[in-house]
Amino acid sequence: MRNELAKKGITLDLSLTQTEMGVVHGGRDSRWNDGGRADFLFSLDTGKAGLWSGGLLTVEGEYNYGHGANLKTGSLMPVNSNELFPVPGHSGNFALPAITYTQFFSRYFGVVLGKIDVMASDQNEFAHGAYGKGDTNFMNLGLNVNPVTLFTTPYTPLAAVAIILPTGDPKEAALEFGALSSNGQANTSGFDELTAAFGEQVPAWIIA
Repeated sequence: MRNELAKKGITLDLSLTQTEMGVVHGGRDSRWNDGGRADFLFSLDTGKAGLWSGGLLTVEGEYNYGHGANLKTGSLMPVNSNELFPVPGHSGNFALPAITYTQFFSRYFGVVLGKIDVMASDQNEFAHGAYGKGDTNFMNLGLNVNPVTLFTTPYTPLAAVAIILPTGDPKEAALEFGALSSNGQANTSGFDELTAAFGEQVPAWIIA
């Protein structure tokens, strides 16, 4: 059934990462705890679905549970990136960090609109695999992303992005120009903060 749905443009990917972690020496607390995070990714290819060509709708859902060792090590850098999402320090939360729509008008130009997940932007297979959240490979935050960027770019901002493919092949070259909201949390839509920012005439966008 899953393969048949994929042929019609509908895919659903599910993953679950569960960890048992504890501090074996030193730290703030040596007790062991278990926790985990589930990731749900739904996509709809409008061309394969027989609607219109060049469109792709994606929705990501996350749920975390249990407790980890990040606050028990005494380290400045989280040792388990996976337990930080969708909302750091809040266990038992379900959230939608990404709801995006991509539309290509030709093989050279397309746009992306919606709430994006910036953690998946750097597809570095050695450091963090496909998800960038400690699902595979390394779990330490410093080996998943550049921690400095977390101070300048929110995890799930509202965004408008233009994509240019000079040769028509994304594997050869791709240029992206976008504007991201300066606020964004996985458990909020972001529109309230955006409206308030424009109402107060406060800059609310980061040009990337």
